[in-house]
Amino acid sequence: MSCLVCETDAHGQHFGIRCCRACAAFFRRTLTMNLRYKCRFDRKCEVSFNKRYSCRCCRYEKCVRVGMRKDMVQNKSEAEKDSSGNETDSIGHSPHSSLESYTYRPPSFDKQIQNPDPPPLLMNGNFVQEVSSEAYQPNGDLHQQPNFPFHRTVIEEVGRAVMPAPQQQQHMQMQPHIPSQFDYHYTDLLSTDEHNMPSSSTQHYNNVVPQPEYNNQDSGNPNMFAMAAQQATQDLHVNVQNVLTPSIDNLFGQPPDTFCQLPDIPLTLCQQALLAYREHNKQWPDQDKMIENVPLDMENFMRNHYIEIEHIARFCMSIRVFAQLPKDQKWIIFKHFWTRFYELDRCFATCQRLGYNLSDERGLTLNGQIINFGISVVKLENISDMDATQVKNFLKGSMDKFRLIFINPFKKLQPTEYELMYMMMSIMWSVSNLPGITDATRDMSEKVELRLAEDLHTYYAEQYDNNNPNYAGRITRLSSIASAVDEITERKREDSQVSKTFNIFKNDFFFSDLTDFPV
Repeated sequence: MSCLVCETDAHGQHFGIRCCRACAAFFRRTLTMNLRYKCRFDRKCEVSFNKRYSCRCCRYEKCVRVGMRKDMVQNKSEAEKDSSGNETDSIGHSPHSSLESYTYRPPSFDKQIQNPDPPPLLMNGNFVQEVSSEAYQPNGDLHQQPNFPFHRTVIEEVGRAVMPAPQQQQHMQMQPHIPSQFDYHYTDLLSTDEHNMPSSSTQHYNNVVPQPEYNNQDSGNPNMFAMAAQQATQDLHVNVQNVLTPSIDNLFGQPPDTFCQLPDIPLTLCQQALLAYREHNKQWPDQDKMIENVPLDMENFMRNHYIEIEHIARFCMSIRVFAQLPKDQKWIIFKHFWTRFYELDRCFATCQRLGYNLSDERGLTLNGQIINFGISVVKLENISDMDATQVKNFLKGSMDKFRLIFINPFKKLQPTEYELMYMMMSIMWSVSNLPGITDATRDMSEKVELRLAEDLHTYYAEQYDNNNPNYAGRITRLSSIASAVDEITERKREDSQVSKTFNIFKNDFFFSDLTDFPV
């Protein structure tokens, strides 16, 4: 017996018709999450065994046309009230659900749904996520994204790092959730076949003790933040030792659910990273706020660098597999990862705003300033006794190599956001040879790498609707760019050692205390 919707093998009666679990899950998810789809063509797309994923809009319309009944779909609250405690096969999830096809549900959503008044933090009380029928749209916007506790301004960020936390926060943070036995069996890392099999490991997240909600609202007085920022930027090395390191250490000690507030439908690792990155990407300025043809203030440049590192730590904690690691393993991976993330993030943000012209050597800073290697600088005396020409001569070799092996290949390839996440996640978990990595973390990283390969294959298969010109070439170029980032990091290690030996920079310009190449 075949499914009346997609013509594959059916698995029984669901919502009034004979269909497979995948179509039943798709129909249920569409209704319970109130999703709306748009067809790219004229609403006449083929929905069959080979093309059931090509257009969500037409797939949903066919579900209705062949007789699926909306009144038979239970919402989540009704399902939880089922006295049997069991739900039908119709709730099966697809591990490859596209990131664009969900609506985020905050922890308090089930309470709010009982209240006819719209929540104060949502525009017009609208939970509907308008989506396209395209399988993946890595460069599309999420209109309503989770409200992760990212800070919005440099002053607030630096001020928060040096100002004491509110007493209520301090009290809560003294009692982080520590599982009695660390569990490396993550549902995120299961293959497609494993995802459809019942497993005791899926209980890992269901048995976590509920944690108190952290109040991440900004507090305090802007003048206090300004004074704190001034104090925090007087000496870079002292900042890293006494301010930034403890701040990140505190982040790494918080319960995983503090940052990993993911929606009900399962997301792959790359989709989790996409969600976290789009929130992280908000720190970059819009095009209408960029400035050019002004001197580069080295003090502000270094301060922004200082801020970005903590933002990267928050990104890492938004990846569930990372957030559940022991703190010592988090630190090892973070020191290896953040410099590489920094280069990829800055290059992608620059290309998004300034384009992919190979002859354009401009870059973008966090405060929106457009810079190039020949730009005039001010306040250089705060970080070096050399003049601008001498410093540029010292860094010129690294910059030339940077453009040759990384910037130019990146601009030629023009990777999508999803491909960017693949590179970032591959780099994050290429940790097998790092000193201090435990066998358990090493085994888990190998599972991550296998899962990433499957995620990328699925992405290309759905992106090109199985009519892809050879995408193996793109994978090779992605790997080449990731390797180039490693080469750049190695060159920075050499520059850091030279700087330390000859006192080129007064302070730790390369943040070696927070990298895996301390000198």
